[in-house]
Amino acid sequence: MKIAAICKVINRYAVIHICLCLFFLSCWISQYIAVFKMDAFSRQFLIMNDKTLRCMTLIDLVSSHTWGLILYVLLVFAMVLFLQTRRRTQWICWLTATILCIPLMFYLDACAYISGKFIY
Repeated sequence: MKIAAICKVINRYAVIHICLCLFFLSCWISQYIAVFKMDAFSRQFLIMNDKTLRCMTLIDLVSSHTWGLILYVLLVFAMVLFLQTRRRTQWICWLTATILCIPLMFYLDACAYISGKFIY
């Protein structure tokens, strides 16, 4: 194969999976930082408002049910792979991946909120 053809195949099939891997990796790292910060400071931050409590509850829920998160990540990859094998257009694959990642974007926001909290 020529280099242009190889680049086209990579752009068509691999880029969306690489972007999803990077997004899921950033979610995992932010969860690790948020859980570490919550445990290190005994869940007592300088400002304990309702959003802080909701975010901590969400992080606890996801941390205790990691199997659900793993199944969801596999579902996202399977949906994108299914659409790619059916030769759907690229914007359909990207739109599907984006829509399926919206709940994880809210989770990433919760983890970032807790990670940025100050202690006493």
